[in-house]
Amino acid sequence: LAPDGGIGIMLYGALGRTGVYPMQSMLRALGADLALARRLLSALPESNWFRRNPFLGDHLQNDAGLYDLLLHAQDRAYTVPEIYALLERADLRLVAWIEPARYEPESYLADPVLRRATAALAPQDRAAFAENLSGSMKSHVFYAVRAANPAPTVATFSLDAVTVLRE
Repeated sequence: LAPDGGIGIMLYGALGRTGVYPMQSMLRALGADLALARRLLSALPESNWFRRNPFLGDHLQNDAGLYDLLLHAQDRAYTVPEIYALLERADLRLVAWIEPARYEPESYLADPVLRRATAALAPQDRAAFAENLSGSMKSHVFYAVRAANPAPTVATFSLDAVTVLRE
């Protein structure tokens, strides 16, 4: 990364993927392929965390989604505190969450006392609180710069740079 450069990063979120890692473990134990994975999915009891997680749907789209979610050999999910620790070890600094409202407890709380209490937390602690509160973050997308880079902003969007707009 150039000294004045930035990088957009996506990491899987541990809490929103509740149930994925026990499923991966079971499938590895069976030496499973796509067919066996489908069979196990259809046999899950109502109590299974994967089955109970309403935020998981990748496996319903197609074989690639099923493979990527449950049979991928390299998969690691992160919590907000783990992301900050990872960035610190890499001498990087988180500049902005790409969807910042998801990382603000006030997005989920209506109670004014709770909103004031969480507003007093440091930004990193507010983001971790929001992650724990929502429980639905399957991925974390953010922009980072070198730790020594004092830049307070992220890359800007320009319509001149986009050849085709979708949706």
